[in-house]
Amino acid sequence: MCAEGRRDERMLPALIAALEEDADASVRAAAALALGNLGDVRAIDALNRAVQEDESLHARAAATRALKALGPETRDDLRAQAAADQ
Repeated sequence: MCAEGRRDERMLPALIAALEEDADASVRAAAALALGNLGDVRAIDALNRAVQEDESLHARAAATRALKALGPETRDDLRAQAAADQ
């Protein structure tokens, strides 16, 4: 959200960069949640990578929540991925 409380797609690149590059797991988790709140489906690939690759359980859980917030199609992807992992 921007300062006025509205979604602002200009934040997408900075949030994705924070999710992928920040050394602090809390920052990565906050970025993931912000991406979910932003509601931009262009974040799905970065969020999926975080779910699969981030070493922090906290960041992975936040990325999973963010994907769920983005809609049913991402929930279907998560279910398929979970089934493939078993």
